[in-house]
Amino acid sequence: MKKSIIILTLLLSIFLSSCNDWNGWEIIKSEDKLEQSQKLEKPVIYTSFYPIYFLTKSLVWDKAEVINLVPAWWEPHDFEPTLKQVGEMWKSKMIILNWLWMEAYEEKLLESIKNVPIIMISEQLKNPIKLVKNKKEKITDSHEHGNIDPHTWLSPKEYREMWDILVAELEKNWFTNLDKSILQKITDMDAKYNKDLAKCKMIQMVTFHEAFWYIARDYWFRQKWVYWISPDQEPSAKDMTSLIRLVKNQKLKYIFSEKFVSTKYADTIRDEAWVTVLYLHPLETLSSEDTNKKQDLLSIMDANLWFLKTWLECSNK
Repeated sequence: MKKSIIILTLLLSIFLSSCNDWNGWEIIKSEDKLEQSQKLEKPVIYTSFYPIYFLTKSLVWDKAEVINLVPAWWEPHDFEPTLKQVGEMWKSKMIILNWLWMEAYEEKLLESIKNVPIIMISEQLKNPIKLVKNKKEKITDSHEHGNIDPHTWLSPKEYREMWDILVAELEKNWFTNLDKSILQKITDMDAKYNKDLAKCKMIQMVTFHEAFWYIARDYWFRQKWVYWISPDQEPSAKDMTSLIRLVKNQKLKYIFSEKFVSTKYADTIRDEAWVTVLYLHPLETLSSEDTNKKQDLLSIMDANLWFLKTWLECSNK
């Protein structure tokens, strides 16, 4: 009899223990489902490329899921979203573009998506730069920029204004309690550019891509480019000869090229004119090297400033 009681007690204990384990597993499953549901309910914001993503993510943090459309290493000018991505964008809370024809798909997106706010930040800038053609310097329109320079984010001063515009648009669309701490960092970077580029021996930079007008205007120097607006477009032999002559006549020490583009023409000028090639980061995307080094837009802006100071022979004294 005692033996039977002991066996029954053990069986009951095992049963209760099993029930407790099962109930506990259900609670965990329930919590997982709740967490997944909360993730699904989080509003989604799409951004067109890295500078817009960086600014948006810095402001909203975990209040929304921010999805950057352009993959790493991809040229934003050449990117177009897939039909699947466009379908997902229909369900988003907001879509944020740079505008000024940086996004080749801009007009298609405006025509196809009507139910989601599409913000074009640089459209609202106070003083966009118009690209003027003249007889000596030709501008080809391979990226459909129109006559406005779209590379606004490269200047900390313009990026500061883009921040103002984006904050107003996010708050207008019910994103509150934004983290505005990034503003001070951008303001500090603008002040650093102002200080470090205030006293420079050189006043003209030679670059392979007409992308740096905003920096030149905002910080008091001039840009001379290699006759084409696209870093992928090939210059003529005449253009190359003319530039080599310019570099030699002005006894320049440096020319600028960009990361992510071919060094073929920069190397030719380097070898012919005995100059050093410095590489500015266009900040349109991040490389795997940038990511591995934990670089971001502001740290790369700081690196660009060092190259500018070197080329323009600037002194802080």
